[in-house]
Amino acid sequence: MVELAYLILSEKTEQAFPSSGNQPQISVVNPLMWLQPMFVPGQFTFAINAGLRYDDPDEIAQGFTVLIRDSKGNDLSHGPHIDPPANAPKENSIGMAFSLMATNVVFQEEGRYNVIVKLGDRELGSIEVPVKQAKG
Repeated sequence: MVELAYLILSEKTEQAFPSSGNQPQISVVNPLMWLQPMFVPGQFTFAINAGLRYDDPDEIAQGFTVLIRDSKGNDLSHGPHIDPPANAPKENSIGMAFSLMATNVVFQEEGRYNVIVKLGDRELGSIEVPVKQAKG
């Protein structure tokens, strides 16, 4: 069974590659509880960070997508199809983490939006995020 372990929005992420040969490390920079574009309508760029738990890498073989949806049910952004890691070991496989940039997403109005992670047609989870124009 595939589960969404976490979903965090942030200003950006940084990835470090340890010299010891371990997996890359993702650092979330400035987590966001809401989005504040300078203008609404306007564009805003932010990072979407998520973690998936699963028992077998074959469970995510079809890959997944990330959507941004407004309160009326319209998809503003349909992220790229994300493939699972190549050659993921099946033994001791417990999940994966990823980060992607949502670049220049257009928000037509203030309100509540949803960021949704999907595996095929199945919604794994979402987070509701308020969007409000920045003051000043």
